[in-house]
Amino acid sequence: MLKTPYLTQLQASHQYQGKTNNCGPYCAAITAKALGVQNAEGLKFTNSLNAFRWKGILPIFQRIPHSATMPWGTTHLLQLLNLKTRWKPFASEYELMTNLQNDVVQIVIVGEWHPIWAHYMILAAYDAVKGFGFIDPAYKDSTIHWYKPSEFAKLWRQYGRNLIRVFPAS
Repeated sequence: MLKTPYLTQLQASHQYQGKTNNCGPYCAAITAKALGVQNAEGLKFTNSLNAFRWKGILPIFQRIPHSATMPWGTTHLLQLLNLKTRWKPFASEYELMTNLQNDVVQIVIVGEWHPIWAHYMILAAYDAVKGFGFIDPAYKDSTIHWYKPSEFAKLWRQYGRNLIRVFPAS
């Protein structure tokens, strides 16, 4: 079984999003806290992403207020915390496996178009029998939640195989 070197810290930093659409900010908070950022709270992150940020005269929406969070919003939030963060659409399972063995925390976006839904989760492990394991803010507990490889591949592909990689501060 492959496990992130941050598994213990991610589980200790788990935060429950409740019955909200705040999985992106909560995954950012769990990740930031696991990497040593004090006061990383999902609700605080959610509220900060509800506002537009500006690039010159152009507004950039990071999140549909009180709804869906954009991957660039989550990435920007983590960068503001001085965490080296990269967002990559069209990532591969090979990249997930390689990163899982290295000094990287990985947040993925899965979902479906009919009915429409999307969800952020933190990749924690891979097991040849169980599949891909995640720390998931949609659950009250911090245990690893497993998806069979074919099920995960289908759900991840639906939203362009988005991957947010977070590297610990040097």
